[in-house]
Amino acid sequence: MGQLTNGILDLYCGCLGVLLLLVRSFVAYIVRRFVPGLSLQYVLIFASILLNHFRFDAKRDRELENRTREVQTLRLKNTLERVKPHFIHNVLTSIYYLCEKDPPTAQSAVGTFSVFLREALDHAEQNEMIPFGKELALIENYEQLEHLRFGNRFEIVYEIGPDDFSVPPFCVQTLVENAIKHGSRHKTDVEIRILTTETENEYLVEISDNGAGFDPETTDLTGKPSGIRNIRDLLEFTGRGMLTISSIPGQGTTAVLHIRKQ
Repeated sequence: MGQLTNGILDLYCGCLGVLLLLVRSFVAYIVRRFVPGLSLQYVLIFASILLNHFRFDAKRDRELENRTREVQTLRLKNTLERVKPHFIHNVLTSIYYLCEKDPPTAQSAVGTFSVFLREALDHAEQNEMIPFGKELALIENYEQLEHLRFGNRFEIVYEIGPDDFSVPPFCVQTLVENAIKHGSRHKTDVEIRILTTETENEYLVEISDNGAGFDPETTDLTGKPSGIRNIRDLLEFTGRGMLTISSIPGQGTTAVLHIRKQ
């Protein structure tokens, strides 16, 4: 059986060799017939360069398609993270109790929640970066909803300098959410600051709080799926910047989005 297989393989290779020889001879005849004096060697070199060019373009297109699909997946994960069921449950529960105690506030909260969901879904449909102003509007709506849960345990101070730039959807909102959630864990008067500045090469969005903080040496921010990891992956895949985080236990946390200028 092995000898038969080897024989068939040898016959196939032989036929292929003859076919390639015939093709080469035919190409050489065509070259001599229509372009006298042109060497077949130059034709084959040119054909090889052209073929490699097409192969490179095809490879580049595949890589671009894969990168686009990865970015879209990350954006979807980030969207689902922002409107996860327990957040919706908490907001609706707060509105439910407000309906009896403070109907006007409950009505206002329903409007705010509706706007937040609309903005969140609009963010999810974006294929690229979004204006920082749109992200800021989402944060302001989110802040109102979180005050329903936490009351006056936190305050957000906006120190907006330059704002004519774009950011990946939900990136700033995610960092503000983390500041509210973790900063308010052991304190009742947390101050969160959102500050924007710029350098020659990048825009900086700084989100800082004076909350509980954590020990960077014992806290893994990249090992498991999380909002922080999604932000870093989005910035890496799009090549638009980076995220740095520093924290001191008992003093607070500072996260800085570095957005590269185009």
